[in-house]
Amino acid sequence: MTSTIPTPSSDHAPSPKRAKRSRAIGRPSEAVGRESLLDTVCEILRRTPPAEVTLVAVARHAGVHVSLLKYYFRDRGALMSATADRLMAQVQAAMDEAVSLPNVSPEQLLRARIRALLTLQTEQPNFHRLILDEIVNSDRPEAKAMVTAMTAKGVDFYAAVLDEGVRQGVMRPSDPLMLYFSIVGLTEFFVSGNAVLLSVLVLASLRTATVEPAPGRTAARV
Repeated sequence: MTSTIPTPSSDHAPSPKRAKRSRAIGRPSEAVGRESLLDTVCEILRRTPPAEVTLVAVARHAGVHVSLLKYYFRDRGALMSATADRLMAQVQAAMDEAVSLPNVSPEQLLRARIRALLTLQTEQPNFHRLILDEIVNSDRPEAKAMVTAMTAKGVDFYAAVLDEGVRQGVMRPSDPLMLYFSIVGLTEFFVSGNAVLLSVLVLASLRTATVEPAPGRTAARV
């Protein structure tokens, strides 16, 4: 007796597997992009010296694999350069806003520049350390080009402000390069040397306090 193997009906036929849509090899997920990673580095730098910022630490903080950082930035040096560029763009955005004001004076432009640098230094206490350690002292050609461009742009700004200030009779001739370095140092010390400044202010207030007069003498201020 020959048995016939039944042919499965269409009701019991296995459903075809749904093809999975896979992203191209090397293409990162859209959940965390380049700008989001730079936000993470800026957040870390608020409380961590630049020398301690590693690709692994950034990846862990962002909740991504370290390969994603290498996809966007190639290496740690490129990541730190991009972060410095991002922070300097904040200063430039503030300056663009100031320049757009009608009838802006040289004094207003100078105040706007100092205010923007102070704001950046307050929000990012390690900013100048980032520039010095990761950009100025770097052997990477792109880092050296960034330093040259950043310095030239700053000096050109101060030169233009000083020239206009002298022309209007509200400023005296000064060296724009020295002004550039002076303001960089002052804004950094205003934040990093905050404890020293407070001590000086307290001492100054004590020195101006009323001194108890000696018999027969009136009180004096020193």
